[in-house]
Amino acid sequence: GESAGAASDSDTCYNIGIGYLALKSVNSGDDNVAIGTKAGCSTTSGIYNVFLGYYSGKENTNGKVNFFGGYSAGRCNQSGCYNVMFGLSAGKCGTSGNNRIYIGQGVGEHATGAHGTFIGYYAGCRMIGGCNIAIGKETLKGTTTNSNNTGTYNIALGYAAGCLLSSGTFNILL
Repeated sequence: GESAGAASDSDTCYNIGIGYLALKSVNSGDDNVAIGTKAGCSTTSGIYNVFLGYYSGKENTNGKVNFFGGYSAGRCNQSGCYNVMFGLSAGKCGTSGNNRIYIGQGVGEHATGAHGTFIGYYAGCRMIGGCNIAIGKETLKGTTTNSNNTGTYNIALGYAAGCLLSSGTFNILL
């Protein structure tokens, strides 16, 4: 696509950019794959990333070993590493955080905590605390004020379990 890999130079190796502006800024990152309009377009030094879908990994600059699949999946991630985000807007607005697994529409959309596993429609949507597990529609979604959602080490299973939990720790919610 137009301007895909535009910044590549002699030390940039083994990258694949397909789509308008895909991997357009990569100049020292290697072994990246970006397919889709603006997929990974801000990546400069990130390595071993896979971005599949329109705007997936769009603002990633130096994040490494990420897999973002779906429209705007991992869109605002800048430096997070070792993440898997799959689904429409999964992890869309989180700028950092490592070792996260987000599967489903809107999952972890504003989340930034590390070591989180969120599966289901809007699970963990606004949770910025780390080490949480949420499985089910709107589990651990959080309050509308993202900065209040600092809960850590929580497990929520089932429809809307812990939906409005904000600062709780070490809870099991069914």
